[in-house]
Amino acid sequence: MAKNHETPTLLDAEEAFEQGDVETAMLICEGLIGEDERKAPVEALYLAAECLLEIQEPEEALHCLDLAASR
Repeated sequence: MAKNHETPTLLDAEEAFEQGDVETAMLICEGLIGEDERKAPVEALYLAAECLLEIQEPEEALHCLDLAASR
């Protein structure tokens, strides 16, 4: 994971997800997605959708997938 002074990356989110730390992965994805979801990295949206499915939030996951697919 990124050092304390560095901003976490998508790779950090993927590693957290693979280690079963869905909450951390989701927090990193939220930071990567930012305020304007329409400008979010597609990869972050897909990973966020995976996280949301893991925590039983299918409607929010579908929203992320729709945003990613609209690119």
